[in-house]
Amino acid sequence: MFDRFACNRRDNIMYKEMLKQEYGVRVISATQPISDDEGGEFYEMFLEWNDEKYSKRLSKRVRNGLDTSVANGTFCGGHLVYGYKLRQEPTASVGRRNKNIKFVEVDEEQAEIIRYIFAEYDKGVEKQDIAAALNARGAHFNL
Repeated sequence: MFDRFACNRRDNIMYKEMLKQEYGVRVISATQPISDDEGGEFYEMFLEWNDEKYSKRLSKRVRNGLDTSVANGTFCGGHLVYGYKLRQEPTASVGRRNKNIKFVEVDEEQAEIIRYIFAEYDKGVEKQDIAAALNARGAHFNL
């Protein structure tokens, strides 16, 4: 499949031409045998076009899914930003046994520190001074 070679037709054509001109390498597909005649060339262009469209549709679906997850407050993966934590609830849907839905929520302990940082910065306190104050307090941060 050519969709693994490049994400769009322009790059696909450019890279295949470069490999052919500079290194004498011809890119072929093990899963989609294509003839060397004009019909094969046309078929290859069609496959590249179809792969590019599929990639764009898939990208849109993934973005929509992430947007929906964010709107619902569910965790999309990755690393949480300081000041947030995960809350897990069992799923109610069939076929997802022993799975939990992860919701993102404010971690009030860490949020206290975040609020302090923003309040001090808003007062005009230098970042280095805020950091020094936080380091001096260590784990015993109570305002």
